[in-house]
Amino acid sequence: MKTYYEELGVSETATIEEIKKAYLELVKKYHPDVYEGEKQFAIEQTQKLNNIFNVLKDENQRKIYDESIQAPQSQEQMSQPQKKKFSADLDGGIFSGLKKRFTSAFENNEEQVESAKNKLSQKQKMGFIIWGIICGIILLLLILLFI
Repeated sequence: MKTYYEELGVSETATIEEIKKAYLELVKKYHPDVYEGEKQFAIEQTQKLNNIFNVLKDENQRKIYDESIQAPQSQEQMSQPQKKKFSADLDGGIFSGLKKRFTSAFENNEEQVESAKNKLSQKQKMGFIIWGIICGIILLLLILLFI
């Protein structure tokens, strides 16, 4: 798995300006409106680049990320008690938001897409109901007016 620095094509000692420049070049390259390949791939690349930049542009998050990639052992090599401690460390305190951000960056967003579709269709249904009520009231007023 590539590090964030490898994804951007910069060194781990790169300045924020170098990171921003590499990020902007890649975002322009993979922007869905510009990229000539598969649009879904371009969208995924752009989202991944946004997540990478959000971590590397923040000094505190970058420091935590750098420490995590320089750890002497991978999580697979840890013993069971170490894994539990590692997981507990990430679940609490200042790391909880960072863990959520790292995991959500790579999770599939199908649930969010479906939720947005459901909300849209609920809004459309509510619009039809309101429109029907308004038309009914107008019809009722016209009937009462001519009686």
